Amino acid sequence: MLLQGHSRITIGDQESMAVFLQAIDDILSEPVLLFDMDGVLVDVSQSYDYDEAIICCVEHFTPEQVDREAIFAVRQKYGLNNDWLIAQRLVRERSKHITLAAIRNVFQEAYEETKANEKWLLNTSLLSKLSSQYRLGIVTGRPREEALYTLEKFGVLKYFLSVITLDDVPNDKPDPYGIRLCLQNLNGKNGFFFGDTVNDVLAARSAEITSVGVINTSGLTFPET
Repeated sequence: MLLQGHSRITIGDQESMAVFLQAIDDILSEPVLLFDMDGVLVDVSQSYDYDEAIICCVEHFTPEQVDREAIFAVRQKYGLNNDWLIAQRLVRERSKHITLAAIRNVFQEAYEETKANEKWLLNTSLLSKLSSQYRLGIVTGRPREEALYTLEKFGVLKYFLSVITLDDVPNDKPDPYGIRLCLQNLNGKNGFFFGDTVNDVLAARSAEITSVGVINTSGLTFPET
């Protein structure tokens, strides 16, 4: 029959139709899956996670040494998720005022020596299956060039319909701007954000989507969602 598989809907009053349209919107609006990169999709235990680039950067500009406890303390105290800003804050605490551009150059040079050690974490077969069922996106604090390089290196860029990087946002997480922008790009109203830091959880909460804490080795605990 011509109308097989179709349904006829009779128009009701304005209040009833508002309820009906909201219900249809909720049904048709499938959740999107958003991911942080470092510690979630990419094993950075031999690069970013060990904070070697921050340590090299601070010691380049100051005569003092810095350890990982000091880095962790700055992250917690100032709520910083961007390693450049963390390095700059540590340098300033040692009475050195260095521009962020100078910090970035030294940091990236140090990181370049370790990025070859990174490994992809998520099984590619699973990623392919997820991409066939959900719209996938990434919200990362990495610069765009670096994020795209990593995704292309591991051959997984094709699975993500939206990649939001540090270049796309006014502030890094816990500012929810990046998550909201990714949701907008994917035409999503609800979804899940997979992250491995407190700032990831806070950003997801502010964007009003469900946060999923990925277990890592940093010893961080996640607030309840």
